[in-house]
Amino acid sequence: MTTRCLDGAIRFGANAKRFAGLLVPGMNEIRRHRPVLPPLIAAWFFSFASAYAMRTYVVMAMPVEQAQYAEALVWLGAMVGPLLNGLKALLLAAFAWGILVLANADRSIRSIFSVLLYGEAILAAQGIVIALFLRLATDGSAPSLQDLQTSLGLAALVPTTRPVLAAAAQNATLLHATWFAFLFVGFQRVADLGPWSAAGLAVLFWCILIGLGAARFLVL
Repeated sequence: MTTRCLDGAIRFGANAKRFAGLLVPGMNEIRRHRPVLPPLIAAWFFSFASAYAMRTYVVMAMPVEQAQYAEALVWLGAMVGPLLNGLKALLLAAFAWGILVLANADRSIRSIFSVLLYGEAILAAQGIVIALFLRLATDGSAPSLQDLQTSLGLAALVPTTRPVLAAAAQNATLLHATWFAFLFVGFQRVADLGPWSAAGLAVLFWCILIGLGAARFLVL
């Protein structure tokens, strides 16, 4: 009985260590384990960190009677956002897998899905970067609602009347460049794609981001 408990404790420790390692993994670990839950947890961590960093600015920018509800929406978005982005990553992975099947280059959909989930975790850190920018730009003073929509890309130079160009500029940030580079390398190292195929998929997903951003400009 004691030996069984000891073996169970050792296995639990090994699994916990592996799980912790997959929160910030190398490409070889993603290739070997094709994780789903660890990148989701990483996305939640960055999402809640972004909400924590932005909540003060959101409250300061809103009228007093709406501040409490605005902060609640920030935390709700942090909770639900990674799930919605995970669903988006699943749909994109299925789309990419279908393209590869049609091109006679069938690959594991889970490998592609795992890479996309880690990519979403990278993008989830955007709120932290924006909060740091607002702190430097406003010097602690109350921001406006327009300030909360600050883009760290080139969107400030493009009018919103041109939604596609504005969305492309908004998705041309250092964080998006990191996301793009991660997808490019990940598709090669994890999904065994050639450089042209990996670059093509990364560009396709970037174009989809631009399309979603353009739709948001049109709706809002």
